[in-house]
Amino acid sequence: MEDYIVKYKINGKYLGDGLIENSIDNLKGKFYIENEPSEESKNMSPMQSLLSALSASAQISIISIAKDMDMDIKQLSTTIKASTDKRGMLGLAKVKPYFSSIHQVVNIRTNDSEKINELMETFKKTCPMYNLILDTGINYTINFRLV
Repeated sequence: MEDYIVKYKINGKYLGDGLIENSIDNLKGKFYIENEPSEESKNMSPMQSLLSALSASAQISIISIAKDMDMDIKQLSTTIKASTDKRGMLGLAKVKPYFSSIHQVVNIRTNDSEKINELMETFKKTCPMYNLILDTGINYTINFRLV
């Protein structure tokens, strides 16, 4: 059982002006998160970071599942749209302080389109971020689209 447990460590340091520096496990370099990034910023907000992780997790899961199914993925991309009511985070209203909805579209190009339903079902059972978000009760939809 212990062989299957993965442990993570992230060190975060507040640098001031809404900027947080993170070092993640043994990755080289620093990663920066901002409270409210400006249009000129190169950093993500925590909420954008979570959506980015959702996108990456979906793609990594799909590629892994497809490989196990001997399914050839020619192209894969995701688009995520989400909304949140900032009043919850600011304590101004009794609304959730996190996403109220997330809509994800997964675009897949493959010559093995007859396997797409099996891929989707396996994905929904095994993708960590998909299940984490789904379990929160957020209005979360995902659509797989052959392109």
